[in-house]
Amino acid sequence: MLILKLKCFSRKFLRLSSKPAKTWKILTIVVAFPGVGVCMANAFMKAQEHEQPEFVPYSHLRIRSKKFPWGDGNHTLFHNSHANALPEGYEGSDH
Repeated sequence: MLILKLKCFSRKFLRLSSKPAKTWKILTIVVAFPGVGVCMANAFMKAQEHEQPEFVPYSHLRIRSKKFPWGDGNHTLFHNSHANALPEGYEGSDH
């Protein structure tokens, strides 16, 4: 008798649990995938409009109290010459 009740309970549970799974699957296909695609297109278009900001030599930024232990001592470890300015300004504009 107990086994019969468990079988009935599991069948009800399976019937009820398939609706939310189907709903989330449809939402993923209809909303999430196109949303990711729109965000990717937006990021790609915005990346094309990138301009280097004007260098302003603020005294409180880019302070070097001692040289870095690599390279010439003036560049950070992950230095990007297009995005990171040195204390004197940007290295060059080869965009």
